[in-house]
Amino acid sequence: MKFSPVYVGDFESRMLCSIPNLRPNQKGPEVAVKGRSLMSLCHFELEDSDYITAKRRVPELQGPKGATLDLNTRVIEFEAIGVRGRHSRTFMVMNPSSSTYSFQWTCQDPEAPPEQVAAFCHTERGRIQPGKQAERESPPCADHLSESRCSFLVNCSHDLCSDVIKRGLDPVVPCSMWTGQFPITVFFTPTLEGEAVFSLKCDVKRKTQPLSLNIKATGYSVHTSVRCEDSDGCVTELSAQEINVIDFKEVQLNKNVQHLFSIHNNSKFSFTFSWELSGPAACKQVLTVTPQTVLQAKGKAETQLAFHPQRMCSLKDVELTLQCSQLPPILFLGVCSCSSHLFSGLMLSFSSPDQQGFTCVFLATVVVPTVHFSTTRLNFGTCFIYYAGMAPSHQSLIITNQPDKDVSLSCLFTSTSHLHVDFPGYVLRPGGTVAVPITFYPREIASYHELIPFEINGLCQQTIEVRGRGTEMKVLCLKPTNELSLKPKGETCKVEVIFSPKCCIQPFTEEVMLECSGLVRSLFMVWGSCQGTHVSLDQEHLSFGVVVQQSYTSWHLTMQNTGDIGVKFKWDIKSFKPDFCISPTKGYIFPGMDVPFVVTFCPSKLSCAIQCEGLQCFIEGSEPLQLTLAGCCMETPVSKETLTFTCAMREKHSQTILLSNPNNKDLHCARRH
Repeated sequence: MKFSPVYVGDFESRMLCSIPNLRPNQKGPEVAVKGRSLMSLCHFELEDSDYITAKRRVPELQGPKGATLDLNTRVIEFEAIGVRGRHSRTFMVMNPSSSTYSFQWTCQDPEAPPEQVAAFCHTERGRIQPGKQAERESPPCADHLSESRCSFLVNCSHDLCSDVIKRGLDPVVPCSMWTGQFPITVFFTPTLEGEAVFSLKCDVKRKTQPLSLNIKATGYSVHTSVRCEDSDGCVTELSAQEINVIDFKEVQLNKNVQHLFSIHNNSKFSFTFSWELSGPAACKQVLTVTPQTVLQAKGKAETQLAFHPQRMCSLKDVELTLQCSQLPPILFLGVCSCSSHLFSGLMLSFSSPDQQGFTCVFLATVVVPTVHFSTTRLNFGTCFIYYAGMAPSHQSLIITNQPDKDVSLSCLFTSTSHLHVDFPGYVLRPGGTVAVPITFYPREIASYHELIPFEINGLCQQTIEVRGRGTEMKVLCLKPTNELSLKPKGETCKVEVIFSPKCCIQPFTEEVMLECSGLVRSLFMVWGSCQGTHVSLDQEHLSFGVVVQQSYTSWHLTMQNTGDIGVKFKWDIKSFKPDFCISPTKGYIFPGMDVPFVVTFCPSKLSCAIQCEGLQCFIEGSEPLQLTLAGCCMETPVSKETLTFTCAMREKHSQTILLSNPNNKDLHCARRH
């Protein structure tokens, strides 16, 4: 492909490729082609030389001020036989522009005596008319290999720099008044920074020479640099030409993540700036910006951006825009060259408010610490009233850390006389497990109910419900139990001792006491035991937490036989459907044996509360065991993000996509084009 412009300008076209045998609705390849042509100020009619590119230059020769020579440097070579001879080279310099300019040749060689000068120029300065040529002669006078470096300087007039300054004169109307004033407005809109000088001509009818007004102005623009520092100390430079992405990564619920924006004013004047947060109102509530409004010249301002999610949310369609605006001062100088007509009513108008904007979009994933509790309800059942020396009832709460980060756990419950929690606090490693012992001390015949809150990472809480009941120990029943009155002379009374156990009891011995007139003495001893079945579950409540739709999770349950007789068991599997299932469903449990069960939660529909109470397991010769299952089903979170790739041809541009798996199972991903 070749681009050969014949005039200055911007060019744009399309290349269409015609391929036979395509489908009727299929288009051929298209390639967009853009180009820009520029015109230089001068052309040198010189032969091409490979003195620099072919590395024929002697390395010992230094460049200007010790630097290396530019590869675009034009080279004129002299080849002479003999010394002290005079050889000249003449070449032409052409002015391709439409304006006249002056030129000057400047020698960059170090100062040396005249006899040691390698080469000099006969035509050191001059003027070149538009479309004309000027001749230049360079004679060498050295008797050894040497170099001489010259620069060609062009003094452009204002016509050559007309693309830098946009100017206008308003109004342009005839003035027929003999005396008086007429206002003239000059519009000045600089497009580049720096000093601009131009001259305005005003033709006056029946005047031999026009009025001349020389105007000098200096334009400034706002130079702003913005840096963003995240919570990890990583600093990113923001771009005003592209949309900047602020990635909060994974943020735990109720955590406050802060980013610090540093705004630097690199210009000579102060400017104002403002922050604007746009997007859904619910998303804007979790973002807070604390800005300033004015930034002094060469100063620095800091703005804090805080992200504090208090519930599950997304930052999609939320944009943060920084607008820096200022009307920079522009210096105006005007001089009129005619005394009979004065520009006393001249008015200068500036129409270039300088603005610069930075736009940011956000990426964030709000996560809940996936810490699993073995149960959320503990039921100690009915326990004997505690006395000193008795073995209290206790259970263990198992806490497991499933994510890949450390989790800080603390218990906010204060132990009481009837319930003691031995958990001062713990940092749980990824995949780690900790057991929390909970002990029940019933002090009276009553029902007990307590809530034990656990704090996770100091951000969110999980509450465990504990229930229990206290009762007196009653194994023997004496009839009559009321007071007896025996007459003298051998009156007797029969005492009947009844042993009616409700569960298995190990061999025991008890003493029956007799109280008479305040005197307590031993009457007789009773001993016995009871053999039977005693089957129980290690947990009567299972909470599966949140499960994504079309997925499942499983937990283990254990049945224990602490009795003396083996029994058969069978689960009522119909009551588990359609969201739960258990395996095995029936079997035989021997004395002292444990049977593990796998309970699976596979929700069939979306629901925030799925619960099955009173699930029965029938035990041969005993009352059925009760089991309560609970869980929650949510739909699969869908996160659609648009990735924008900007890449030159034959280069590569890569971006990273963050995926998270909130479940306790492995997630398999497949790539689709």
